[in-house]
Amino acid sequence: MSPKFVKMACLIVLGILFCLAIPAMGTAATYWVAKTGNNANPGTEASPWLTIQKCADTMVAGDTCVVKNGRYEERVLVSTAGTESKRITFKSENRHGAVVGQSNGAFHLACGSYSPGCTDYVTIDGFKIYGVTAGGTDTRAVWSTGKYNIIENLYLENIAAYASITVTGTGSIIRNNYLYKCQFGIVISGSGHLVENNEIERLVQWFSGDADYMRFWGDNHVIRINHFHGTRINDTDDLPYDPHVDCWQSFGWGAPDTINNILFEKNIFADAHQGFMVNMTVKPLQSSGLTIRNNLFINNTTAAAMIGYVDNVLFYNNTVDAKGGAYGFGCGYESRCEVKNNIFFDAASLPYYFESERGALPIDGSSGALGKKNILYSRYKSSYASIYGSDLINMDPRFENVDEENYRLESGSPGIDAGILPVNGWLSPDDMEGHTRPQGSGIDIGAYEFGVSAPKSLVIK
Repeated sequence: MSPKFVKMACLIVLGILFCLAIPAMGTAATYWVAKTGNNANPGTEASPWLTIQKCADTMVAGDTCVVKNGRYEERVLVSTAGTESKRITFKSENRHGAVVGQSNGAFHLACGSYSPGCTDYVTIDGFKIYGVTAGGTDTRAVWSTGKYNIIENLYLENIAAYASITVTGTGSIIRNNYLYKCQFGIVISGSGHLVENNEIERLVQWFSGDADYMRFWGDNHVIRINHFHGTRINDTDDLPYDPHVDCWQSFGWGAPDTINNILFEKNIFADAHQGFMVNMTVKPLQSSGLTIRNNLFINNTTAAAMIGYVDNVLFYNNTVDAKGGAYGFGCGYESRCEVKNNIFFDAASLPYYFESERGALPIDGSSGALGKKNILYSRYKSSYASIYGSDLINMDPRFENVDEENYRLESGSPGIDAGILPVNGWLSPDDMEGHTRPQGSGIDIGAYEFGVSAPKSLVIK
């Protein structure tokens, strides 16, 4: 056989092998983990691994790790990034069937000293998180420090940590999660996150300090269609250290602890001392652009919101049932606020107020304080003062069934078609339930438009 022929044959064989290798190189792998597995196995469904960490140490961009039912006492450190088109995915084979967590956490999507780069484009899907008990400010059940990660469909229970879910970085999504009997719910910072369709129920104080449904910093976040409720404010068994409970808390003393251009809409905030407790404590103001629209605030015993040192706060079309709590909305300490088209119901003191370090601000007019076309009514107070001259004072909003916390307007409500178009344009094209505004000749006051079909419901569990 001639050398020339041998050379040609070798080239043909190499070419065939190269062509065969191309699809293999681009094929994403699916690995399996089970309590019956062994990390010496190949990680197939028939021969799975034993630990999720083995998956994390093996996976590359585009790979998926499927975890079978069972209790996995691990804190999984993920230090490999996916890409926009090739995400890395960890998922429970059956929703909440795989239970993950040890005392100091369950999943850490790492940056910095834990990882050569940042763990971006990673999805954590469908696990139950349990057994995180270390407490302290360095403990999180799920901790995402990279970019464009997705935390979804989790069930977190009895989490004794600074946060059940913490997300920093950029552009991540926290959605469809259910948190029960945790001391802290969700904490976000960074930029451009979406927090959507999560339910946090019954905060429980596992160690001393506050207990909050959520804390937030950063910019350009969207927080919508979440339901926070069920905390037993005066129950010393649930809350032995007498914490201050907020649905949303933010505080700071200047950059980087600032908040800018954040939207809260279509949420239900219930059973706390305050819906919002925001005090950025710095002049000149470094925080600006807080839009709170189309939300329900129920049984927040001090106030639905108290805002300090934030510029350009828009509080539009919310329904506040104070249930005998002191205030509806407080705008203070150099903040500039617009309060329009809201229903303030059953506040024992003031429905809303403006003040600064220089004293009270006029409700209609100067100094950045503006309130108009709010319905003010309380069964705990005989009447409201005439200072609320641009509002609908002492008028029953006529909810469909306030005792069952149904705050949709019934026929004949003074809120129907009675709202005002904000001077900077109507910022919400729909209401609490996604129905188009307006339904009639004008915008309705409160979180709901009158005259629409059956309500849409929030289903997470």
